Amino acid sequence: MPCTYWNEATQTGTWDWTQVDVFAQAAFGIGAEPFFALSWPRSSGMEDYIPPGMAINPATGLPYPDSYAAYAREWVRHFKQKGWPVRFYEIGNEPWVYFGWNVTDYTKLQNYIDFFNAAAMAMRAENPNLLLSNDAIYQSRVVDYWLQHGDDVDFIDFHKYDANIIGEYTEQEMFVRAETRHWNTALSARQKWLNARGKELPIVLSETNYNSAWQGGTDSTIYNMAGAMWLALMLRTAILSAVSYTISYEFTGPGEKGFGMINDANNQPWYTYYVSRMIGGNLAVGDSILEADSTSENVRVIAWNHHGKLNIILICKATSQETVNLQGITGQLDATWIDNTIPYTNPQLQAATLNAENSIVLNGYTLMLLQQAMPMSLATILMLIISGLYFVTR
Repeated sequence: MPCTYWNEATQTGTWDWTQVDVFAQAAFGIGAEPFFALSWPRSSGMEDYIPPGMAINPATGLPYPDSYAAYAREWVRHFKQKGWPVRFYEIGNEPWVYFGWNVTDYTKLQNYIDFFNAAAMAMRAENPNLLLSNDAIYQSRVVDYWLQHGDDVDFIDFHKYDANIIGEYTEQEMFVRAETRHWNTALSARQKWLNARGKELPIVLSETNYNSAWQGGTDSTIYNMAGAMWLALMLRTAILSAVSYTISYEFTGPGEKGFGMINDANNQPWYTYYVSRMIGGNLAVGDSILEADSTSENVRVIAWNHHGKLNIILICKATSQETVNLQGITGQLDATWIDNTIPYTNPQLQAATLNAENSIVLNGYTLMLLQQAMPMSLATILMLIISGLYFVTR
């Protein structure tokens, strides 16, 4: 909360940007971009999620739109003055808590749209290159109503937690949900926006993890190989669905909520960190996704060309041992992987050089990255056409 006090009469604030600036600089310093969620509309009110001194309209339970718009504009003005290209904002995190999941109260939805429209107009007046949205826009009733009454959003935004209670679903059920839950809804929202307003929006999964449960204790599956398999399957689906960004909630844990990728007790990675490192560290915007298939339901595959290097991800989502035989590939492969042979309390990234003609044995839950330099001529061709690249498992 960089605004330590808001003067409602003058619609100006007292600000201390120290922590926000440290965060933004750290993001830019690693080649990332900061993403800011401004406030949190709740069904019980917003007093704890707005600056001290900002008034709440008793008729709506939200701040007065013109006052909040001035507050939101100040965020944009600050980064503009710093010369930092901060682009991404959510105006109100999880606003569906205010108007109901997939809308149960259209009066409240209109209140929120008025609130959003005012903030968006003020923010864009300061910087027209912003990317603004909210994580309820993908819901069918929300986007249908929004297209009639709302200002533009700049991306289809959503949150994805595939369980809410520890033990709510089996691991195998969670793997199915990783590949199915919310994706079609987000893609449908993008198509509706394109049909109505003529713009194909990027999709951003702005908050995600295995399980949203925290008050009764964190789900340890988040840290172990089942959690890693869920994340790998989810990221594979995101890539194949042309999702532009995914943001894991959160980086360190257990901490207050317990959703981390890094153990905050010793700063060592959990297995979920290695999933993001293996995939995200070798995949970039503009990489060519290659056609790849598996004959086994227990093994998923995705392949791509990254700067002239063939990358293949194998995801074994079965507890049983699986044997993989590659077809269409020869020569040596650099392999890195994580699997169930090493406990999640001491996770390690394993590595070896493999021969593509030999069988590869996956010991239960496994994420394996196979890499091979492509001949320049082949790499050039693959930028233009989809390669016939197939995998056979047994």
